[in-house]
Amino acid sequence: MRNRSRAFAIVIILIGVSVLSGCLGDKNKDSDGDGLSDKDERNIYHTDPKNNDTDNDGLLDGEEINIYYTNATNPDTSGDGLLDGKAVELGLDPTQDYPLVGYGYEKGLDDTISQEFQDVTQNTTEYYRGL
Repeated sequence: MRNRSRAFAIVIILIGVSVLSGCLGDKNKDSDGDGLSDKDERNIYHTDPKNNDTDNDGLLDGEEINIYYTNATNPDTSGDGLLDGKAVELGLDPTQDYPLVGYGYEKGLDDTISQEFQDVTQNTTEYYRGL
């Protein structure tokens, strides 16, 4: 009887160690491979730990948070109508507002808009028009 009790105690201890090590091992687990731990996605960033691009903008959640400093739960961080991933693809800063061509003219700012800014907004407009 004593050996049974000892064996039972050992089994219980092993189960406890196994469960505990599984819990501790999960703290750095990254189920979707986006560079953020599942725990951080749930508790800090409020992103989906099973979807590497929570907002479907073309950037991984980890890229948005650690590289581009964009909102991983909003596909258009700047609110200019250009998805964060597309802004990066076009060589633009996804945190900056790039209004479409015509915006500055409607506001009466055409004399103050630089040629570079006009080129950027022209490229953005052409992209959206499929040119």
